[in-house]
Amino acid sequence: MDDYYSLMGVEPDAPVDDIRAAYRDKKSAIVGATDADKVNAKKLNKAWNVLSDPYQRGRYDEQRAQKVESGELEESDDVDETPSTNGRRPAREPRAGRQPRAPLKPTLELPSGMTLAPRRNRMIAMGIDLLVLMVVFIGCTQFGAAALAKSQKPEVVDQITAYNDQIDAQTKIKDEAHKTAKNDKAKCGDANATPAKKQECDADKQIKDLKQKRLDENAKLNGIFLLTIAVAALVSLLYLILPSRKAGQTVGKRFQHIKVVREDGSPAGLMDLVRRYAPLVLISAASLMTPIGIIGVAAVLIGVTRWMANANQQGLHDRLAKTIVIEDGGAA
Repeated sequence: MDDYYSLMGVEPDAPVDDIRAAYRDKKSAIVGATDADKVNAKKLNKAWNVLSDPYQRGRYDEQRAQKVESGELEESDDVDETPSTNGRRPAREPRAGRQPRAPLKPTLELPSGMTLAPRRNRMIAMGIDLLVLMVVFIGCTQFGAAALAKSQKPEVVDQITAYNDQIDAQTKIKDEAHKTAKNDKAKCGDANATPAKKQECDADKQIKDLKQKRLDENAKLNGIFLLTIAVAALVSLLYLILPSRKAGQTVGKRFQHIKVVREDGSPAGLMDLVRRYAPLVLISAASLMTPIGIIGVAAVLIGVTRWMANANQQGLHDRLAKTIVIEDGGAA
């Protein structure tokens, strides 16, 4: 493993500004296109890309510390700063501007041997769990609602199907009439409108009336739709809470070897998990019952993903429940 700090000639705790200055100084001395120049430039660029990024630098520092303890760290050879003489322009320096944010240090004191879950693992776990929840909601609100409506209110379903067929038929009539009357500039209701234009207008009016009637019939199924959303919310809560109560892991977290615990490292209790998951599921379900729909669900997702910008990697739900997500097996 190369020691990027010795390559740059800076201390391991050097701020990004010092690393940038060292990078520029060393890079400015590499002005040629010889093989040695290319090797040196590649080394510097790789070191700069890692040390200038807070996340990559944090991971590198962890790996470097392990190598230092085991004595496996290789000191990188300093780059040859002797300028080449072929007169080529130096490679571009890092652009001045907004400074990279320093990595946030956790404010919680984790028990010995416990580490926060890696970001990548947590994102993958969250994606798996979201996929499962989407399948649950779609299955309940689409297929489940359709089956329940067919069994409980077949006459309403049949009427809606009939309206759909009539709308399709009138749409075909309208389209054919429109092709014939495409050069007719008259408006609906004009006395000088051609027969084709009148037929197009009549079909359009029929379609609007049929859609309103279909909407009225659909309103009769609102109770079934709300019931299936409630069932989906209950199933989702059980999916999130029951396995988490047993092992601190949903399916996604189990695949990624991470788990939920209390801030002090002890296993999350039932009420901790209810506080963590119930608001997310209930707000999402309530949003689907209102006109805001997907907007409310998106707001919930934003609150959940706030852990990415939090020093303790806690989303709003974590802070409410006072929980954290750690690597599985990280606690002694």
